[in-house]
Amino acid sequence: MEPRSIVNEKVDSKTGIRVTTTVTEDAPIRYVRGAARSVAKLRTLQFDPISELVSQYRKLQEELTYQERLRSGAIVELNANGKPRSYRVDAHLSIYDKLREIGKELLRYGYGRVPELNVLEQRAPMPLIVNLTKKGEVFTINDNSERTGEYDGEE
Repeated sequence: MEPRSIVNEKVDSKTGIRVTTTVTEDAPIRYVRGAARSVAKLRTLQFDPISELVSQYRKLQEELTYQERLRSGAIVELNANGKPRSYRVDAHLSIYDKLREIGKELLRYGYGRVPELNVLEQRAPMPLIVNLTKKGEVFTINDNSERTGEYDGEE
């Protein structure tokens, strides 16, 4: 794909000078997941996303163990002034969130994704009943004794 050039010409109304602006856009580099070029790029960078996710997961597990020991009082951190540092629940819970996200990403590599099925309750639609009689009046169809409400083609 060749670079695309955009030429914009304007004439200044006050001075009458013609201004030409040329902008060249390079074609963006597109990497398709799993394509040979993408895999080769990761190889040249010596980057394996799965091993990086696993190493991050293990580091977060160690940090989680540290946070749990901090919460239980087995470890006491001190501030610069020598006072004990307070336990932070939000930091502890964010580690759980990160572990869950990494586990979710790693799960895709170990197992195929299962499509999510939303089972909706199947109900037959209720019939629409339109009552065209006055209150107390009866409209009968196909009654052999009296043919009220039936049109037989005669007037």
